[in-house]
Amino acid sequence: MTASPAQIKLPRKTTSLKVVATDLANGSNLYTWKKLEGPGDAVFKPNGNAEAATCKVDLSAPGKYVLEVTLSDPRGLSEVTRTITVTVGN
Repeated sequence: MTASPAQIKLPRKTTSLKVVATDLANGSNLYTWKKLEGPGDAVFKPNGNAEAATCKVDLSAPGKYVLEVTLSDPRGLSEVTRTITVTVGN
């Protein structure tokens, strides 16, 4: 999982997030992002579908954000969760 860039400076408050994963059953993975910690709101576009493997996140305030992605297969057979930290500076 990557954030590009992982450190951003205001006025920029948007970064790209990307997950690389393989479903051995050749299904369509679902990626659900959420903010675990941080001073402001985090809006993920897209979120909760296969296209969210690559998404943009808009962070509303300066500070350190801990973001989480949950990868699940649509059959409910497996689920994996990972976190990443992104910092918005002045």
